[in-house]
Amino acid sequence: MDEKRTDRFKILFVLVITLILFLIIYMAFGKINVNSVISNFSRILMPLIYGCVIAYLLKPLCNWFDNFFNKLYHERMHGKKDINVAPISIFISMAFGLLSIWLIMSMVIPQLADSVIKLFRQLPGITDEVTSWIQTHIAENTTTQKYMEELTADLTDNLQSWLKNTMIPNMQMIVSGFSNGIFSIFIIFKNLIIGIIAAIYLLAGRKKLSYQAKMILYGMIPQKYADIIFNEVKYADKMFEGFLSGKILDSAIIGIICYIFTLIFNMPYAVLVSVIVGITNIIPFFGPYIGAIPSIFIILIADPVKAIEFLVFIIILQQFDGNILGPKILGNATGLSSFWVLFAIILFGGLWGFTGMIIGVPLFAVIYDIIRKLVKSGLSNRNHDEMITYYEEEFKK
Repeated sequence: MDEKRTDRFKILFVLVITLILFLIIYMAFGKINVNSVISNFSRILMPLIYGCVIAYLLKPLCNWFDNFFNKLYHERMHGKKDINVAPISIFISMAFGLLSIWLIMSMVIPQLADSVIKLFRQLPGITDEVTSWIQTHIAENTTTQKYMEELTADLTDNLQSWLKNTMIPNMQMIVSGFSNGIFSIFIIFKNLIIGIIAAIYLLAGRKKLSYQAKMILYGMIPQKYADIIFNEVKYADKMFEGFLSGKILDSAIIGIICYIFTLIFNMPYAVLVSVIVGITNIIPFFGPYIGAIPSIFIILIADPVKAIEFLVFIIILQQFDGNILGPKILGNATGLSSFWVLFAIILFGGLWGFTGMIIGVPLFAVIYDIIRKLVKSGLSNRNHDEMITYYEEEFKK
């Protein structure tokens, strides 16, 4: 049995090495563009990627409904075996997810649009006030007045030149870009619809797919290494599920608290700034600062005094979130120090942008756990158990 497994492993190893050499040869002769291939595959598989994300976010809810209905069946109907409650659980979970999004959008989008419209309506008045203030103060200084007149003339000439030489000749390109933007929005909605359908199939077959993956793992790799990979995948799943769901809940609570405060103290653009603060709070470490800067600027345009009050509130709110609410919801979810959290956000944010800043922390926590286990195993094999004991006792939190 071991010889057959070893032969399969050797065959798989030879196939992988052959594929790698083939790709290297192709890249060496410039026949393949790796970035282009990855981009094309991502574009083609984007509906399935959406489906995987939706299914993964709804999986805990679906599992909870499965357990609830099975328990209800055993207690009320005195059933001895589990029944197939998957269709009911999937339907309720999907309906709950879509209904939650619809309710949030129906409440947020109208008020968000109203806040943006009010902001643009106030801009001309603010501009007139600033212009009047500048003219009043400049009138007292002839040198400054002359300089501002020259600067205004230069700006006017540059604007006319830009409109004549750049804007008008490229108008067709701008219209084309706008059309492409509309088409991209349509593609996103199409991918989302297909993604929802794919998520239903993934949720329905999640146990079967999980068992098939386990069969492939143990069929191709020796059991010792398969156990290690299996346990690490379980740890990664637990890490991502707990961190993402907890962070979303934490950010939603922060957004609601911010909205209540802005309403009580009659802050301008309450919905707009609350949405910004809530969404950006999903990003660990940098999120509160990323959301606070544009929010303060938006309030500052309408009411400078309110902007100062909002700044004080945001500082207090983030202290509450970082020291009380966040740890209460997330617990010690990642086990990473502040430095490694910062490192993970910078690294994966640079690689994958906004998405990387969100998933970077749990992903790096998994990598950190693997390295920690490898180091611990290496020290144990080299009879340095005293170093492990010292580390665990000295630096235990």
